[in-house]
Amino acid sequence: NGFSWYKGQYHLFYQYNPYDTVWGPMHWGHAVSDDLLHWRYLPAALAPDEAYDKDGCFSGSAVTMPDGRQMLIYTGVVRELDDQGVRRGLQRQCVAIGDGLNYEKIDSNPILTVENLPEGANKYEFRDPKIWQETDGTYRMVTCCANHGREARIVMFSSLDGQKWSRGKVLIRNNGRFG
Repeated sequence: NGFSWYKGQYHLFYQYNPYDTVWGPMHWGHAVSDDLLHWRYLPAALAPDEAYDKDGCFSGSAVTMPDGRQMLIYTGVVRELDDQGVRRGLQRQCVAIGDGLNYEKIDSNPILTVENLPEGANKYEFRDPKIWQETDGTYRMVTCCANHGREARIVMFSSLDGQKWSRGKVLIRNNGRFG
């Protein structure tokens, strides 16, 4: 997650359960390196400690903001019962901003929910945000999502500040051709 170059170091974030060796409440572990060979482990960058991500801080990405801070975007998960009574993870996109060591989640989280997705999208299949900044300063993000038939889609969003995002537009659909 969020593999990036920031303040003269490589930053690697990874899904991490600090309480056990099995799947659990996912955090973002954090390591830094000057040379990609020697790594120093830092405290977890993200923990599932808010109502909108209480069951996990899952995959995402990172970008350096114009003011020099680093923005992490990640999939926040809350487990709930679906219409058939199956416990599933409600997925939405969230932001934390920091200095390379300490990160704070923004007050307006989650920044993207099923309401931002194209019609027919499944709120349990909306994850893996990848963010970048265009030369004009606009942020772009792609995520994967699915409809209720589990047909996969890649959806793109845009933002001027990284916190308020446009309604998503489908870039590509799998149309049953691949996973």
